[in-house]
Amino acid sequence: IIRLANLLREELAKIPEIVLYGPEDQNRRTSIVSFSINGKSPQDIVQRLEHQKIVLAVREISDLKIIRVSPHFFNNESEILKLVDEIKRL
Repeated sequence: IIRLANLLREELAKIPEIVLYGPEDQNRRTSIVSFSINGKSPQDIVQRLEHQKIVLAVREISDLKIIRVSPHFFNNESEILKLVDEIKRL
């Protein structure tokens, strides 16, 4: 699961509009990946991706709304890459 989360972080980091939250150090990370996209509403993004059968969540850190991805044992690398492709299309 951590491998999938790390793959997602690596791919999202390549997208200039993405802001990633959480530890940079892989040894301190969990399987949860949190991010936002500059100029886009997290709620709108989550709703649009739900139409692609991609389930994400909006969470708040203080006053900041972010998107949370929680890969699990039933997810695979191709699903992570599909998520990244869909985010690039937003």
